[in-house]
Amino acid sequence: MTSVSDLPKDEVTYAKKKETMSELIRNHKKTTAALIFAGLALLCLSIFLAVIIQHWPFSQASSADRLQRALNSTVEIKNFRQTWFPFAGYVAEGVTFRRQLADGKTAVPFLTINKLTVQANYFDLLRKPHRLRLLLAVGAHIFIPEGGINLTSQNAKKSDPIVISELRVEQATLDVGASTHEQGPLRFNVHSARFLNVGPDSTVAFNSSVHIPEPPGEAEAKGWIGPWRNDRGSARSTPITGTYTLSKANLGHYASLDGILSSQGEFSGTLAKLNVKGTTTSPNFGVRESKHHFQVNTHFAGTVDLRNGDVDLPTLQASIGKTAFAGSARVGGEPKAIALNVPHGTGEVQDLILLFSAAARSPITGPIAFSTKVALPPGDKPFTQRVRLEGKFDIDRAHFTSAGTQQGVDKLNAEAQGEHSELAKENDTVSDLDGQVKLENGIARLSPVTFSVPGATANMTGTYSLLSKRVNFNGKMRMKATLSEATTGAKSVFLKVLNPFFKKKGAGAELPVQMSGIYGDTHFNVGLRAKK
Repeated sequence: MTSVSDLPKDEVTYAKKKETMSELIRNHKKTTAALIFAGLALLCLSIFLAVIIQHWPFSQASSADRLQRALNSTVEIKNFRQTWFPFAGYVAEGVTFRRQLADGKTAVPFLTINKLTVQANYFDLLRKPHRLRLLLAVGAHIFIPEGGINLTSQNAKKSDPIVISELRVEQATLDVGASTHEQGPLRFNVHSARFLNVGPDSTVAFNSSVHIPEPPGEAEAKGWIGPWRNDRGSARSTPITGTYTLSKANLGHYASLDGILSSQGEFSGTLAKLNVKGTTTSPNFGVRESKHHFQVNTHFAGTVDLRNGDVDLPTLQASIGKTAFAGSARVGGEPKAIALNVPHGTGEVQDLILLFSAAARSPITGPIAFSTKVALPPGDKPFTQRVRLEGKFDIDRAHFTSAGTQQGVDKLNAEAQGEHSELAKENDTVSDLDGQVKLENGIARLSPVTFSVPGATANMTGTYSLLSKRVNFNGKMRMKATLSEATTGAKSVFLKVLNPFFKKKGAGAELPVQMSGIYGDTHFNVGLRAKK
């Protein structure tokens, strides 16, 4: 094969020119292909941009129009700027929504947003339905008046449907109720709320972190809401389900209570009414006037009416200290009243007494079985004057904590059996108490009450004041011993004459009995000196 160097000079020159020309042709073809490709790309981009511009949804006018139709309101925007990279969209500041009133009057804003950010991928703008990558509202303030607010748009069908991949709310406040209320509306501080794939006829996943006002505490919830349903202009029938946790709820917010509450559970239902079940715990629950604190735990199941805040708990199990009970509860009405029904409970009587009493010690201790109905009506009076209670109780092996009272019981027991000083000094007599009680206006009325010690049984009626701690009971006592056997010395000789008048068939003497005084200084009087 002959190389270019072996050719004559003229032929070498010709060969080099030929190679150069071939190279130029090849480069020209490449350049032409590149230009054609670039032209096609530019054409496609131009067509894409033309379509995007033709359907560009993020001008201030079109964005405001969409917001107005979405919430059936008028919209004001203080500052607005469009964004192009890396996402299409806009940032609006000072956004205010007002209701449209038929009489032309200016409505109070129901929603304001400090900063609203909307982002979309460019290709998502060509999809049907349109899809937004992100809608972020920072510093929102929502006001819902009493009776709610209708957010149903009469023009909603005229708008193209939109799917929002992520709707996020941060640093928002939600006010519920009349702004003219003495204490103002209920305010919920929304730390954050996140909703995924928000769109028509979709079930939306959500999670939220909120500071709630009643009782003040931190709540977190997650679950599913939707599909959004309208029932005559209302969204109350929209389904919702999820779980929640409540922490650091301050019961001291209420005038009568004290302690910190935590709770966790699950809920399901609609935006009108929720089924709820869960648990609560408070390591230091107390009634403020009593100044005593207890470990309180509950398990509950019931419903919450989101339209008026009423709570019904047909299933309730609770423990207070060492005392446990099962029953039902209701919080309802306007203003709210509390009702508690306990068919059966067991535990220690001192838990129940110290829940209401400010005394350092319970006047009586011992195992108790009870049933009760409790009502706490609304009002400004102290808890002990507002609470109402009716019930039955049976206290076994009761012991009085006041030394004077217990000594009186020991003496009573000894004399009732015809025995004297050696038993009266033992200070170990146990008593049985059972009866009915009705508490109202701070006064507990017990009628009848059966008081039993090994040597006697007394039937009495009387009162105990939670306010003054005064005790006043009167009745009759039947003893094993006769009247003369219950005394010593010359008095017993004289009282033998009276034995037939006070002796009952099958028993010893039956005498008047009285228990009276102030807690800590309570006295028993038995016999002729007792006042009837």
